[in-house]
Amino acid sequence: MNQHKKLHLAALISGILLSAAGFVINKEIITEILLTAGTVLIVFGAFELIRMKLKPDSVKREEVEEKDERNVQISGKAATFAFYVSEGIILLLFLFLTFTQEHTLSTIVFWASFVPIISFVGARRYYNKKM
Repeated sequence: MNQHKKLHLAALISGILLSAAGFVINKEIITEILLTAGTVLIVFGAFELIRMKLKPDSVKREEVEEKDERNVQISGKAATFAFYVSEGIILLLFLFLTFTQEHTLSTIVFWASFVPIISFVGARRYYNKKM
């Protein structure tokens, strides 16, 4: 079983588990969030698995394109750009919460902003040693 099929199957199973948890937990907002996330994962996983079954040629072509060196470089640059954009948004959210006197939330956002930074630095070191 290839990586994409495993990923889509995991999304489908995760969606089923999240939806089941949404039915078990009886708190309104948490139930809505779990059911929504579960439904999205179920639909995504199911559609992708069906697509992989119906169009195996296009799936193979996508896998070849994904491993192409040029596309790998483009994906790396896009991921780096997305990282910088998300950090900018987190910084703006932190400043907004600080100036609106929401100190508890701004502290949580401030410390949460270190998660992508630490993971980025860790990933760079890992891949630098690996390559």
